[in-house]
Amino acid sequence: MFDKQQEEQHLAEADRHIAEAEERIRLQEERLKRMQGQEEATETCQALFSTMLNGLDVMKVHRKQILERLADLNSSGSNLI
Repeated sequence: MFDKQQEEQHLAEADRHIAEAEERIRLQEERLKRMQGQEEATETCQALFSTMLNGLDVMKVHRKQILERLADLNSSGSNLI
């Protein structure tokens, strides 16, 4: 059972996690640019960057699920689904 207040808290947390992940990705992208020409280091950095992007995608899917549950709660007029 989902509670509207709890889902709103989950949404705020998901938004925060996404913002933090986007900042880490931005920093990693800067590192990649600085490391151009250092093949081995760049490969490792690029692998981490790809993993970070995949994690961000998962976070966004989770955020969408929270939004869907909130929409269900709002349409039902209930605080619980």
